[in-house]
Amino acid sequence: MYALLKLSICIFAQDIKDADLAGFWYSDNPQILKREINNYLDSAKVSPLGGEPIALILPHAGLIYSGKTSAYGFKALEGRRIDKVILVGFSHRVDFDGIAVSSYQGFRTPLGTLTIDKELVEKISSAHKKIFTYPRAFENENSVGLIIPFIQVFF
Repeated sequence: MYALLKLSICIFAQDIKDADLAGFWYSDNPQILKREINNYLDSAKVSPLGGEPIALILPHAGLIYSGKTSAYGFKALEGRRIDKVILVGFSHRVDFDGIAVSSYQGFRTPLGTLTIDKELVEKISSAHKKIFTYPRAFENENSVGLIIPFIQVFF
């Protein structure tokens, strides 16, 4: 499953996916959530990388289980210019043949809304018949949902 995101501060679109995990896998209080993520980021000490990272492989368990590891991944990006973030996850609950991309305009967490680059979604979707929008794949799915608050705080 792909979730293509464009970093942004505000959004005026109507079709926004609310976080399924807020209040369960991480705090639904924006101040607490931001503080927890910043604490993980502040604690992560990462040696400089020998090259340019092209991907991060991050866990997606509850924040108390995966936050420390995710923070190390994000800290490896510190000081680097990142123009696009492409989230790749898998479907825990829905079986389908292909790659689902998000049809949402954005993903909302307690920290705000992260907008999706619809032009990039269309470009990727048109690359192959097995890449298609499939909203059901994103219902009650956590494989990318734990990463979005980190993106919002880190960037």
